[in-house]
Amino acid sequence: MKKTILAFTLFFTCSGIAIISCKKKSSAPPTNTMFYLSTNCQAGPETITINGVSKQITYVFTNGTVPNCGDANTASFELAAGAYTYTVQDSASTRTGTLTVAANVCNIVNVACDSFSSSVRNVISEVYIDSLVNWGMAIHGGLTPPTNLTGIYVFSPNILLHPFGSADYAPGHPFDDYKYKFYNQVNNSINIADKDISNPGIDSASGIAGYISGTDNSFTIFGQVSGISNSIPYTRVEIYTGVMTSTGVQNMQEGFILTSKTGDDDNAVLIPVGTGRVFYDGDNISGLSSTFRLAAPQLTAISGGTIVGVKK
Repeated sequence: MKKTILAFTLFFTCSGIAIISCKKKSSAPPTNTMFYLSTNCQAGPETITINGVSKQITYVFTNGTVPNCGDANTASFELAAGAYTYTVQDSASTRTGTLTVAANVCNIVNVACDSFSSSVRNVISEVYIDSLVNWGMAIHGGLTPPTNLTGIYVFSPNILLHPFGSADYAPGHPFDDYKYKFYNQVNNSINIADKDISNPGIDSASGIAGYISGTDNSFTIFGQVSGISNSIPYTRVEIYTGVMTSTGVQNMQEGFILTSKTGDDDNAVLIPVGTGRVFYDGDNISGLSSTFRLAAPQLTAISGGTIVGVKK
């Protein structure tokens, strides 16, 4: 009864007399969700969008500092408890995440940087990058790769690290040596050519467009190649990775992964999508060469569950 009388009295006071201004209290929740940066993503500012509201982060909290909800230099939001999807966008990429907001606490999200540009993301998915890593390939992420990759490098001895399946050669099998030419580098894009130097004329390719990730002297190049083999259209990604030095590329690896094909659902003609090979330079240094003479450009095809040509 007391609650009923009190509610009526307040209503009468506010609406009937109107001598004192009555201000309705806001029902919006307090600032309870905060996004912040602890790493310079290099492609900022980072724009956080959640529940239709966008805010930017330009400041990086270092030395383990974790801000509170509502602090300056964060992206703080007022959200009701529940599940949300948010996006993080910068000049390199747009990423999506999920968040469950709990009531009566400060929900904190440390924004992760994307290690790969949108150009790389358009060539290869995170799933396939993870596969390459699991196969033993050293993938160097980052948005500030070396700017001096131009050169001709001798990949010798060429050793198989990861086969495409049980029907392939075993790890450690030697393959023909190659020369790789990196040229026309403009910022984080580059062209690649290769040539079999053990059996000249067997296998060569040129004009492969690649996109570079990495930091300092470490780099990875991703180049997409499309073709048709035995009437089956396919796409594969070529990967070149290593550490640039004054005498060549240290710990260089080369590989490919088949990323798509049309038809051949039973894998009778081509190897399965998501499989590939990884090779490494057996002496851990792919030295510089002053010459590179290409045969007529001819992209290697994939056929019969194996790779046509000596290496691929």
